[in-house]
Amino acid sequence: MFKLAIALYFTVCSATAIAGSWSSGGTELLGDARNPWFLSNTRHATYCILLDDQNHGVTKALAADTIKRALSFWEREFRFGIGVNFPDFGKLQIASQVWEERTCTDTNDDLVDLRFQFGMLNPEQEDYLKNPAKFAAISVRTDYDKVELKGKGFIYVSPVQGRLAYQGARGQTDFWTKENGKNLYFILLHELGHIYGLPHYGPPWSLMSEVFAEYSQDAHPLAFDQYFAFPRGKKFCAQPLPDLYKKLFNISNPTHTCFLIEYTQDQGAPPHAGALFRDVDMKVYAGNHETDTGTLMGTATLSLGGFQVKSASYIWLSPQQKVFSQKDLSTQGATLDRVPGIPMMRFTKRGTYHNVDGTIERIMSVSFEQGSSSTSGSVVLDGELWDAPF
Repeated sequence: MFKLAIALYFTVCSATAIAGSWSSGGTELLGDARNPWFLSNTRHATYCILLDDQNHGVTKALAADTIKRALSFWEREFRFGIGVNFPDFGKLQIASQVWEERTCTDTNDDLVDLRFQFGMLNPEQEDYLKNPAKFAAISVRTDYDKVELKGKGFIYVSPVQGRLAYQGARGQTDFWTKENGKNLYFILLHELGHIYGLPHYGPPWSLMSEVFAEYSQDAHPLAFDQYFAFPRGKKFCAQPLPDLYKKLFNISNPTHTCFLIEYTQDQGAPPHAGALFRDVDMKVYAGNHETDTGTLMGTATLSLGGFQVKSASYIWLSPQQKVFSQKDLSTQGATLDRVPGIPMMRFTKRGTYHNVDGTIERIMSVSFEQGSSSTSGSVVLDGELWDAPF
């Protein structure tokens, strides 16, 4: 176990600290710095909560509830991850731990695996961050067991007032609590994503974007609070709706200025990676307000048309590691110093859209990429191929 900060991730940029001192920048070899803190050989993990009641802006109850929601989100999402099934280790799984909340003693408490520090930093942490007020939140790995491949550290979430107040929220006493704690939930999702080994990537409005904090404040919940590794829903509003969308979905009611697309697994498909290769049900609703679910306009059953790996990932191994056996290391893609992680995949689904009264049908395809908040698609209208807002 090394008592030092190995990796540092946060919402506006990222840095790496190298053994022996706290430092950042440069072009160092990342090595295990982006490894998930926990693999499925760690079956139980612990966390605790420290909160500055006077300055942070959330209650202990809200913080505790939001943490549980965020942990559940990733536990669900990583079930859709497509990982290697090693001979001895078994199937690689991320976010599979059973989490137990314990009581923190202070910001140096290393008896727990993960500390959630809401508005609280010790002098060493504050000195390292230099200017804590520029961070909405940050996750720091402070220990890494190179034998068991297990990390420890903390997630810091800035307060809304006081000396450490986040510059983007200073004076906004409801910054973390408005809309049922939307900003707090999103920021914890982002930081836990780093703990589970996800780097910064994607467009600004994506969950793991480098500038996520700036965009999440104004984002519609559908932009983030949907599936990360499964097709996400989409909502579009305009007054009036473009003619293409009205024709595509057979929307004739002039008060319908929004449409909502939802995707669900086919009935009976369990929530694991295999479901991604099965059919997906698509439903389209039209409404007159952004918060409206609206009226069901039509449905489609989409079947797999193709898939590809968009970004590979690796778990870096130290010579001391005892998690993966020599037999595991003979698996395709594994070497003495790394094994394949869970990649991000791109899927294309194809099918026929029918409106509710059965008077129209549209041949269409929908593509989505795991880890990206955007989807794309195409549809045949009057014998012509059109890009479509799926």
